Amino acid sequence: MDIYLATEHAYHLIPQFSVDVARDRVEQKKMNLITGTLGSLFSRSKPEELQLATVENRVEPFWLLEASSRTSYDRARTYTVPASGPEVKSVTVIGQDLPTVSQPKGGPAFILTGIEHCLQELQTRQTFDGITGNKVDFMKYVSAAKTEIADISTFAPEGVLVVPPQVKANAVVRQVTAEVVQPVENVQTIHEERVDIGTIDLNFRPIYAFEYEW
Repeated sequence: MDIYLATEHAYHLIPQFSVDVARDRVEQKKMNLITGTLGSLFSRSKPEELQLATVENRVEPFWLLEASSRTSYDRARTYTVPASGPEVKSVTVIGQDLPTVSQPKGGPAFILTGIEHCLQELQTRQTFDGITGNKVDFMKYVSAAKTEIADISTFAPEGVLVVPPQVKANAVVRQVTAEVVQPVENVQTIHEERVDIGTIDLNFRPIYAFEYEW
């Protein structure tokens, strides 16, 4: 099997709005957000009793991988072809004289043996949490505006907490490889078995976290 890996890239997703705008939105909805979570405990609380304690502006990592596979192979196969009627005792096909055989159900049939030339192509596009390595649907962030990070070791936007990835690229590459490498049945000869990991992107998505005190 031949495995081809794309070059790894890292990107910083550009926030769609500032932390100040996010804080204003949370302030307007804080009563509904909290009472909806904790129910009657906060049902009698007043907006002024919920005070903003801390604000955190951070980015969290996730992986985007695209992979495809191509397997070209041959396999032997027999075909049972029904004859036109019970009177048929043999059939000449491609210069071969083939006798008919009685079938448990229906009339006589003749047997052809051939080689099937097969091509199996699979592809996948997945996102993975950069902390746990679990498959998580972050596809809604993939098309967001972003800037490429030239050197992840020096990536430190001002006023932003960077949460570093705990899962390396090779771990998620193994996961997508397992998805596109599927067994084929009754293989006689494999002519090509290839896996292409076309995208290996580490993305940092912006998150605003607000802590309130009652």
